[in-house]
Amino acid sequence: MRFRRFSRMAPSLGVLALAALGAACEEDPTEAGSGDPATIVVSRSVTNQLVPVPFTLTAQVLDRRFTRLPTAIEAASAKPAVVRVDSTNFFLELRETRVFLTPLAADTSTIITFSASGLSATTKVVSVKQ
Repeated sequence: MRFRRFSRMAPSLGVLALAALGAACEEDPTEAGSGDPATIVVSRSVTNQLVPVPFTLTAQVLDRRFTRLPTAIEAASAKPAVVRVDSTNFFLELRETRVFLTPLAADTSTIITFSASGLSATTKVVSVKQ
């Protein structure tokens, strides 16, 4: 007898549950912060490089959901006499910036600063003799 009552109420409870779920999700919580630049991620935070061997660093701009954004990044060396930024290329299909650098002076270090959309990140480059 109890089973019959529940079987009659089950469709009504299902409709009520779906209505409550739809009302609770008027604003999609997963969309918060989507598309807004939140951070710059660089392939390395510290790297040791041989003088005068060119090397590459990659960087991406991410939103709060860790989605890559199609934003180009600029790179600058704090000491261009120690490590020179040769070129910076943005690849839209990868949503990634590649920075080509060359260490010029041995046994010293410098900071490479990456910046875009009001954000910045740094990488320390230590250059050593071959």
